[in-house]
Amino acid sequence: MLALAAVELFIIIYAIASAVRLLSGESLAGAGWEFWGYVFTVAMLPVAAFYWAMMERTHWSNYVMGAVGITSVVMLARMGQIWYGTAVPAQALNPLLGL
Repeated sequence: MLALAAVELFIIIYAIASAVRLLSGESLAGAGWEFWGYVFTVAMLPVAAFYWAMMERTHWSNYVMGAVGITSVVMLARMGQIWYGTAVPAQALNPLLGL
């Protein structure tokens, strides 16, 4: 449960820092709605896992809580791609794929 609380606290701090950066004039490389959709979704994951763990007291709830950390890391990596624009656009892959 403490790990879920730590993940949630980190995500809240990340969201606040992102809002401050945007308000200070920095811009996103990707779509804003997509970035904030990821922020909202990743912020709800620990809450949903905690609710699951309280409702279903089997060993499966431990796996769900463990999956939240891995899922959050993947979603935070995607948010970094949206923020900095580090993803490779599909047009850049066309010559490589022979399209």
